[in-house]
Amino acid sequence: MAHISVDKTPRGFRIILGGDISLRDAAGIFAEFHEVLKQTGRDETILVDTGSVTAAGLPFVQILIILQREAFVRGVAVDFISLMSPAVHEAIIDLGCHQYFPELFAGRDVPPEEDLLSLCGISREGGV
Repeated sequence: MAHISVDKTPRGFRIILGGDISLRDAAGIFAEFHEVLKQTGRDETILVDTGSVTAAGLPFVQILIILQREAFVRGVAVDFISLMSPAVHEAIIDLGCHQYFPELFAGRDVPPEEDLLSLCGISREGGV
């Protein structure tokens, strides 16, 4: 079961998440993110602190991607990377969603797509 809290900061908002994030938690987390996004001004930043998240899957990673896109459209900055837990980082990589978070590889070599596909047991042609 995940827990979520939101703090107002001088620069915007800080969303703090922890625990195992399951499919059941996804709707509540999405609603909270969306509410914070509506309250955030263009000159503010949403800092997403996932440092205490111990497990995350596809629904949570999808929420991060949707929030990132909605924030971009509204002109709001979102920082997922600064306080990202290893569990969330691994989920993003394992699910092949790293292209949505180029900051994950800032200053590091990005593994070629073929290497990532082979790690997942998938060929370029789509077969296993």
